[in-house]
Amino acid sequence: MAPSCRPFAGAAPVACWLLQGLLLTARSSQAGQQLRCFQLVGRGQGLVSPSSAASALGRCRMQAEESRSGESSSAAFLSASALAAGSFALLQVRQSMRSRGGGGSVVRKEAAVKGLPLTSSVVVFGWFGATQRELEMVQRVYRKNGYDIVTVVQSSIAQMTSPRGWCGTVKAHVKMGDDHPLARHVDVVHCLSGGFLNYYLLKASHVPLSCRLLLLDSTPILPKPQAFTTFTRQFLTDAGRGRAVSMFPRQLHEGLVHVRWVLSARRALAEERLASLWRAAMGAVGFKVAPASPARHWVRLIMGLAVRGSYDRVVRHTLSKVFGGSPDVRPPETVVFLHNPEDPYLDNSDVENTVAAASQFGPSVSEQLVTTGHIQTLFRKPKNVFSQLR
Repeated sequence: MAPSCRPFAGAAPVACWLLQGLLLTARSSQAGQQLRCFQLVGRGQGLVSPSSAASALGRCRMQAEESRSGESSSAAFLSASALAAGSFALLQVRQSMRSRGGGGSVVRKEAAVKGLPLTSSVVVFGWFGATQRELEMVQRVYRKNGYDIVTVVQSSIAQMTSPRGWCGTVKAHVKMGDDHPLARHVDVVHCLSGGFLNYYLLKASHVPLSCRLLLLDSTPILPKPQAFTTFTRQFLTDAGRGRAVSMFPRQLHEGLVHVRWVLSARRALAEERLASLWRAAMGAVGFKVAPASPARHWVRLIMGLAVRGSYDRVVRHTLSKVFGGSPDVRPPETVVFLHNPEDPYLDNSDVENTVAAASQFGPSVSEQLVTTGHIQTLFRKPKNVFSQLR
């Protein structure tokens, strides 16, 4: 549809056509002065609300009255035509605003006509190391398919690949409190690859983000050394370092990840304990100190499990937060797993166990198998994604 007709997309193409035709007809006459006050309607450059249209219509009425007393019959006819067209345009704008719920986009209305999902809000947790350009591409794909509220959350490699980084992420979420921008209900939460872990850290922070449908795309990447070793080795292989990976035994690689995580978790625990001792000492000598972070319980629990190598319990805690609800936040109604069984970034046993765990928490669970590569379905075959969101 032409940009000049955008304010009336699907609602009043006749009014748009009529206004533009009248403008062309009357441009050389005095009556063109009355019609030019609707030029903003035809061009779509200033009409943002019914009040704007009403103001323009008022100016036309005044000029039409003047033309009736002092101008030719042809000018008066064109003035009356402009007034009628303006009234019709104002009516259509008001109807359009009501049908859009006071601020929805035209894209959403077109999506309904095309049979696309009527949901309009989505939060996407991006994959590890996604660039700003790639995240903007995700946003464009969703908006093109009828979503007018699209929030994309970056998953930093530094924050997602070590227990201490997890602690920093949780503390940052908790610090925002009630002002957290994701403390709301959305239609869809979409986790891409490592975004699953990012989503878990948000839920562990008690941020009340809820959704109707949870889409797990090319995931889960579970918080355990085995899963991260699988992911890292394939990532390095795709980056052209396959020969070095083949020369480095997997067991040794996994052992190094485990040692690194133990050291990272120990450091996070030490920092937490030192902070507690400092608060106690300052309080004992009469200083006013800030209360302990609400994240303290989570830090001590998860970091303690990581130090002991109890990653099965860490995984169980993760799944309970992702698929379970809380007194303030209801769980998702539907969970969809979108993955390629041949995806070398994933461990199929992890996928199967996660699907089984999701079913135990009550939501409707389904699997959609694809043939595209890791996280590529959204870009190469978006219909396979959006067909699951209806």
